[in-house]
Amino acid sequence: MARGGINKALVSSARETLISRGENPSIDAIRVELGNTGSKSTIHRYLREIEEEAAARLDDEALLNQPIKELVTRLASTLHQEAQATIDKSHTEYQHQVQSLSTQIQDLKGTISGVKKMLEEKETQLQATQNEFDEARSCGNELKKRNRVNTD
Repeated sequence: MARGGINKALVSSARETLISRGENPSIDAIRVELGNTGSKSTIHRYLREIEEEAAARLDDEALLNQPIKELVTRLASTLHQEAQATIDKSHTEYQHQVQSLSTQIQDLKGTISGVKKMLEEKETQLQATQNEFDEARSCGNELKKRNRVNTD
């Protein structure tokens, strides 16, 4: 009686199982997954056929995907244009803010300059007043001395 060996469906199933577990679907790994049955040459032949079929499907999908690729390209272009418009708008708003802040800084610098000038004037006035006070005190002390001398 002839024994039932492995077939392409079994090899394909074992290959998918290994891939889903994150393992490399090597000939030896597939053979172990099949319960150590099947010759390595048979498994190799089935693997090659499965990979050729997968490559053919990918080529067919690539032909079918051309309209999708064109759609994605158009969408990407539109997204890029919209993103660039948003960036340009943000940049313009930023430039206006920078200009506004620069104007405010210049105004504040002018105010600071005026306040510094006023402070210098007040310090000069204070010094003059201090000098006058010192003179008045000196004169007052002098008068007190004279009064003491005259009263003694």
